[in-house]
Amino acid sequence: MSRQPYLTIDLDAIASNYKLLRDCAKVSNCAAVVKANAYGLGAERVTNALLDIGCKVFFVAQLSEAVPIIDRIRSAGGRLFVLNGLEPESLLDFVSLGARPVLNSLRTVEYWLSAAPSAPFAVHLDTGFSRLGLDQKEDRAVVRTLSAGSAANLELVLSHLACADTPSHEKNQQQLEAFQNRSPRFRAAQSSLANSAGIFLSEAYHFDLVRPGLALYGGQPIRDRTIDVRPAFVWRAPLLQIRRLKKGDSVGYGANTIAQHEMAIAVVGAGYADGLPVAVTNCGTVCINGATFPIFGRVSMDSFTVNVSACDNPEALVGAWVELIGPGNSLESQSARTGQLSYELMVRISDRSHRIYAKAS
Repeated sequence: MSRQPYLTIDLDAIASNYKLLRDCAKVSNCAAVVKANAYGLGAERVTNALLDIGCKVFFVAQLSEAVPIIDRIRSAGGRLFVLNGLEPESLLDFVSLGARPVLNSLRTVEYWLSAAPSAPFAVHLDTGFSRLGLDQKEDRAVVRTLSAGSAANLELVLSHLACADTPSHEKNQQQLEAFQNRSPRFRAAQSSLANSAGIFLSEAYHFDLVRPGLALYGGQPIRDRTIDVRPAFVWRAPLLQIRRLKKGDSVGYGANTIAQHEMAIAVVGAGYADGLPVAVTNCGTVCINGATFPIFGRVSMDSFTVNVSACDNPEALVGAWVELIGPGNSLESQSARTGQLSYELMVRISDRSHRIYAKAS
């Protein structure tokens, strides 16, 4: 079998990051956001590792993401919330699975209370993100509906911060005040506002439950500040071949990357089908045997090329493993060079990259 890109995933690092974030939240409970297959790292293995250290609350975006993990969560006495809410055709699935919908409109609150009056749920308030959530003008009608229905099953009221990655942004305080004013009206068992970055704004943002995502997996959630989380994965691909270019030779599709002098380039066995974005073309870097080299030429579906002219013996690199993201080529540095969000770089990594877990769970 030919060699393929692979991810080494450190479950101990994820557990360590969870404990750090839980401790930073102090009196609050700490949930885990495992949507998008735990940001591409494998929701089943990540969920098991977090359950083993006491995490009891999990969030996904879509109900289908709940299916592989909810039995294990429920058997451990945990809860799982689905952020994208409820559609009528999914109600029976929610009830049978025991997943909690995060209801985002008066319509869905009314429907849930009428169709599943004994089932628990959450409510999302829009405090300025202008995405999912109840508008303030809907609060009174929703509260009336809850009072007439089964409000005791409202386990959580939440909102989501738009600018927590920039602590000085005035939007943070505006959203905090809006949530402080509105959330008590709903008399939910718990309230939640802070994402990964929100945990580090102040204790005022913690409420009863914090919901870290990126920071769990070793990503840095705050601009211009380093949080002491451990990187949780390394992404590598095989170096397939060394090519020698003459001045004027082009490389890759479009023939618009031209050698300005004699060069040695390495062909690496990963491309955009593996999740490496075309945006890294001529601006991203890789790490090979501890040394950093620039990507040279356009990323293709299954391969890309790297300028290794600075290496004394490029041909000796054939067969080496090229670090796409890892300790020598961090998620944040790749993000800064390419203009791609660190979240996007993570969730792009496709199933063609084999997952290897550093700890059994």
